[in-house]
Amino acid sequence: MKEFVKKKAVIVMDSAGLPNYMTMFYMEPGTYEPEDVPELFKIRNKIVPAILISQYHNTVIDTLDGGVAVSLPFQQPKHTINMNDAAKACARKGNGWHLMTNTEFVYLLKQKNWGTQSAATPMMEQMQTTRTKRA
Repeated sequence: MKEFVKKKAVIVMDSAGLPNYMTMFYMEPGTYEPEDVPELFKIRNKIVPAILISQYHNTVIDTLDGGVAVSLPFQQPKHTINMNDAAKACARKGNGWHLMTNTEFVYLLKQKNWGTQSAATPMMEQMQTTRTKRA
């Protein structure tokens, strides 16, 4: 991880009012050169200050609008779900939430320890949510 990229554990409420345990990767303004910024922070050719990634494999909580993915400790991960339903469960969390992208996944693979799991954990079989924090 680049020296200017920092991380901290946060709990973020989604639009359904559900808490989500996330790891926030962030960069403080003025601590980096644009050409040194990891791809993780480049969204549609703009640099975003932070990315939040689930600390736990997501479970799905049923709501009136359908299932919502949630990153909570001590919960059974959702394990039987297709890609479209997983993406919808993440999108139902509200603006900025999405299923983990390949760029985000590759960034985590390069980290030694990014949260409560080892980066070597086979996360492709589990649903992870991500939220982009806009400036």
